[in-house]
Amino acid sequence: MNPRNFFIISTSKSWANSIRRYIEWNIGANTSIIEIPLFKEEETLDIFNFISTELGKNDSSTLRNSIAILDGCFWESNLNPLVDPPNRSTLTAMLALAFPEIHWIFVVMMRDTAQQFKKNQFFYLQEKLSEFFSEINSISSPLFDPQGLRNKIRDNTKNTNTEGMKEALKYLKLRNNEISASIDEEEAYAYLHGYIAYKMGYRCYIVATEKEIQNLFTNNLKINMVFEDIFLNFPDREKGGLSDLEQRDKDEKYRGLRNVPRRIFVTVGHKFTKAYEKNKIYIQKLKLEGKKVKKVYKPSGGIYNILEYSGLLKDYWKRKEREWKDAKPEMEQEWGAHSAPGRLLLIAEKLINRAEKILHEAKSVQECIHGALLALEAQELLGYKTPTTCLEAIALRHQLEVKAECMFYGISYNIDLENRFKEMEGEIEVVSKWFHPSVRKKASLNAQMGIITELMEILGDFGQFDEEQECLKCFRRLNRKWYFLNKPLLAPIRPIRWYVEELLGSFGSFVLAIICWPLFFGVMEYVFLRVGNESLEKHILQAFMTFFSFQPIQPCFAEGQVLTLILIILGFGHLGIFISYLYTLIARR
Repeated sequence: MNPRNFFIISTSKSWANSIRRYIEWNIGANTSIIEIPLFKEEETLDIFNFISTELGKNDSSTLRNSIAILDGCFWESNLNPLVDPPNRSTLTAMLALAFPEIHWIFVVMMRDTAQQFKKNQFFYLQEKLSEFFSEINSISSPLFDPQGLRNKIRDNTKNTNTEGMKEALKYLKLRNNEISASIDEEEAYAYLHGYIAYKMGYRCYIVATEKEIQNLFTNNLKINMVFEDIFLNFPDREKGGLSDLEQRDKDEKYRGLRNVPRRIFVTVGHKFTKAYEKNKIYIQKLKLEGKKVKKVYKPSGGIYNILEYSGLLKDYWKRKEREWKDAKPEMEQEWGAHSAPGRLLLIAEKLINRAEKILHEAKSVQECIHGALLALEAQELLGYKTPTTCLEAIALRHQLEVKAECMFYGISYNIDLENRFKEMEGEIEVVSKWFHPSVRKKASLNAQMGIITELMEILGDFGQFDEEQECLKCFRRLNRKWYFLNKPLLAPIRPIRWYVEELLGSFGSFVLAIICWPLFFGVMEYVFLRVGNESLEKHILQAFMTFFSFQPIQPCFAEGQVLTLILIILGFGHLGIFISYLYTLIARR
């Protein structure tokens, strides 16, 4: 972690200035002060909005990996945003959830005299900052909650003892106790793999430097899974790379690696290296020892491809299906059963606003993953309740994920959209169950079409033509369902529209259709309308000539006029659509 900025949030300007001078003298980082007034408990939410607004004025790159110092916290209080009446502990919890990219330092408020408070507060903070400064380059990014702060706050919230609230909050999603690490000197890949691990339910450390990997794997912390680049060459490493896996595991600086039960090796697939054959043998050895080992190649085809190649896709779908099952609406309960608590909604709106800002401004994979994480956090805090806001979070997350995938050079025409459509449909179906039955189906289809339209725009901007066509194909299918849902009297023509959409969705289907139709009619004429000794081949030839020339090649007997007319109409329609389809393929934007 390389902090770009410090934020000091305090009710005392003089104290904040003292800390600012201390930071600038010791580390030279940019430091900003957010002065807040002394406030009463009933003003807590106003103070939260004020601090959020001030922090939100900074761009995502400034906020990401920054450090915020918040004074006046209560040591003995459990961090919980839903405590009533709200207090400083509530404010602390809400800020930590609303700004997951910031590393928070909470300055403890001593409950004795004011004199003792002032004395202990400064020395406590000075000691804490000294620890940070000594290991400032080995502190992992807080984005994927490696220390478990946000998970602990969610756990406290989920176990709120207020009558009726505990039952209403059972939807709130927690990470499991397993920890992962994403090890890669290329920060874009480190963020992408860390985000995937976080979606799988792991808390994840981002490791992009030598100091970070040493700090993480020389202690007794149990790491359950790693995404690990084979050809590591950290910028702060003094002696060469770390491409020999066996030597890497034997090095005492990284001794924790050898105990990781699941290792996913990421590589571009270099074969012309000294360590290639040794690594191949060592990976087999790890498998024989019972370790779960997979290999993923760069550049990948996006999030779902990585999940598949790393052997995580089935577990991911089990996790999602369990989540959707638990999110089903239940009977009306006394306390807000059909909507998320107001404070969690407020936090989610802050997250969504910043995710939307990132979507329009992002110029790197890291920024897109940052925004996707904010949208994911908002979605999980809402738990599919408060459906309109939840749909906004879902839409933003999918857009930011796709934009991140498109920003990796070399993955063109490789992105897995089938699984994305599946996840999107499942999430929206769960959200739509909170709508009234009379609008539920329409709302679901409209939401899916809206998200797909936005994805097409992103894919078009990045020249992902094949993926854009897949989105268009899915959009046609959803639009057909929506159209006949609103106009049930036109249901008899539904098969015709389905057939045309299938032709437009596949070049192979189109070629097969223009071959099979004249072949079929030629056989039909031979079986039912044969005259004299005319052969089957002659009937098929005549059918093809009629289909492609739009007129019979010889006078038709009365019984064949209907079949000939139908064949001419089919030929005209198919060839007209076919020419338009070919033009679309050639004129790629």
